[in-house]
Amino acid sequence: MVADDDPLSGACVAFLSTMYPILGEYPSDIPLHECEIKLTNTETSGQGLDDFSDRVEGIFLGRRKVAMKALCAHDKEEVMQKSRLDHSNVLPFIGWCMLDPASYMVSPWMENDVLAYVEQNPQANRLLLVADGLQYLHTGIDVPVIHGDLKTANIFIPSTGVEKPQRYPTEWYCPGSPRWQAPELLSASSPEEAQRTKKMDSFAYGRVMLAVGLWIRGSSPSSFADGDSHRSWIPFFYLSEATPSLSRMVLDSQFPERPLDKDAVERGLDDRMWALMKRCWSVDPKQRPSAVVIFDHLKAALRGHPDNDSDFGGSAENTRPDKRAKVAK
Repeated sequence: MVADDDPLSGACVAFLSTMYPILGEYPSDIPLHECEIKLTNTETSGQGLDDFSDRVEGIFLGRRKVAMKALCAHDKEEVMQKSRLDHSNVLPFIGWCMLDPASYMVSPWMENDVLAYVEQNPQANRLLLVADGLQYLHTGIDVPVIHGDLKTANIFIPSTGVEKPQRYPTEWYCPGSPRWQAPELLSASSPEEAQRTKKMDSFAYGRVMLAVGLWIRGSSPSSFADGDSHRSWIPFFYLSEATPSLSRMVLDSQFPERPLDKDAVERGLDDRMWALMKRCWSVDPKQRPSAVVIFDHLKAALRGHPDNDSDFGGSAENTRPDKRAKVAK
């Protein structure tokens, strides 16, 4: 790559910017050059109770808005993992860069998380596509990848409506959010006990299913002092993150409230789906379904629900591009 002050720099960047969407990927075995990536906003983007709050904005190839996540020394393996991923329902990895004094992972910018998107597009299909991305991480590559932090705030929707799960590295001692975490992770007292597993991802996926189901209830924003209706769409929405009883409820295998509204049932949150969620939340990890089983279950459920817009069904193969969903690894 030519230097910033080289006359050819602008022409090279313009050419790469044109080719990037055509190729669908960007060769980034080496760090991105300063002429390819610029940090434009150092303020994190988090808003709300459980949002993806640690990304900053950048500009890639002079025109494309990207999300940049500061890297630590222990994140090298994460960069290697992300560079191997290639699936329509997993957020693409553009590359990494060194911009003094920090290094960053770079991914396409996503405007909405899955709940914000569903609010604006109430008939949109999401869950099957997230399950498709998750089963790819677990079984679709030579070395399986554990997501480790699956929640609605880490499932992003670009302007095209394609859902992409996003994950950034988590340390064993990071508290995370007990709303989404399996009990064995909350009770871990050592790195060995807190090693992320596929079964922990299955537990969290059950919570994602519930969050969409809770949204169907249509809770009024006026129910909350701060007017944030998103709070009513997450498991145990009536408890704050700092409440000790939240972790205790998870450790005691207490289930969140089940949506019983007629609309929720009609859109797919029936007895079968609730049973699937309860299996995902089993205190015994061995009893939880795999990502493949979850995906197959949702496909089977679709056959019983002709409406392809059900939040609990949808064909990954036949879904139109404007209704695609992506999980962020």
